[in-house]
Amino acid sequence: MDMVKIRHLQCEGRTVEEIAERLGLNPFELAITLTPMPFTLTERLFEMRRKKNLMRFGEDCLERYCQRCDDFLPYTREFFNCNKAACDGCYSHCRACERERARGKREERKTAVSPKLFDFDSLCRSRNVLTH
Repeated sequence: MDMVKIRHLQCEGRTVEEIAERLGLNPFELAITLTPMPFTLTERLFEMRRKKNLMRFGEDCLERYCQRCDDFLPYTREFFNCNKAACDGCYSHCRACERERARGKREERKTAVSPKLFDFDSLCRSRNVLTH
């Protein structure tokens, strides 16, 4: 690939899809060449997400849709956490939304009334033992 020609077309304001079409290249391969992929995204997975409008080509990088904040963000580790269980190794929501969700869960656990693990008084009464 002629990177000088590609960068020149980018400076003209062309999208990755337009550049790929003009140079006769696969858009996915061009996008991977332009922006290093931090996650294990396959072409098939990319096309499926693109059809569902969960991923798109941004101005200068691939962007992924955050399902919580309803916005497209760059598909990098700066914006998305790693998730080994996901097929591409990335959470479906961004770091900011994940942080907010975790904070809410922490607050929920703090305010929840924990059940008594051992009710000493009722045990003593059932065995007729005096505690005082």
